[in-house]
Amino acid sequence: MKFMDKQINFITLLVSVLIHAVLFIQFSNTAMSSQAQAPVYDTRISLNLLPPVKQKQQKVVEAKPVKPKKVAKKKIKKKKKMLQPKHEQAVAPKIKKEIQRQQIDDVPIRQRYFSTLLTHIEGHKYYPRSARHRGIEGSIQVSFRLLANGSISGLMASGGPLLLRRAAKSSVTAALPLPLCPPEITCPMQVSYAMQFKLR
Repeated sequence: MKFMDKQINFITLLVSVLIHAVLFIQFSNTAMSSQAQAPVYDTRISLNLLPPVKQKQQKVVEAKPVKPKKVAKKKIKKKKKMLQPKHEQAVAPKIKKEIQRQQIDDVPIRQRYFSTLLTHIEGHKYYPRSARHRGIEGSIQVSFRLLANGSISGLMASGGPLLLRRAAKSSVTAALPLPLCPPEITCPMQVSYAMQFKLR
């Protein structure tokens, strides 16, 4: 039995070797045949066979020289600081005062004096406390005759509540003596104006 087993093993091995050899030979033959059957393309191109290409003559255009545009330069004016001489700076306040005096002189003397007179009286104006508490307001017409020495005569107060008329008379009396008349104005003169009593 052992001898028979050895023979079977040997025959099996031999058969497998033969099968492998046959398969190897067949595979190698198919590979060779596929290489032989594959078409080979010649990719080389002969340039001599191509038709000659006509080259167009290009016109040579000469470029005209371009003149550069002149850029207008903006003139920058530098502000020069005007330095005033010291003597001019010293004179400036004097000139300013002279101009103010000329402006004052332009106003009529009578009107300027009248404004000064009313400002003086208003500075002494008396507004009664009882009138303020009650909310009494009004405009009192005051008139008097102004004498050359700053005194008055014929003081009158009319219109408005009695309380305010008395206060107007007291205010003018408290302002005595009044500013003297300038030489350009003849005194005595009649003065009449409305004294206002208003709560702020």
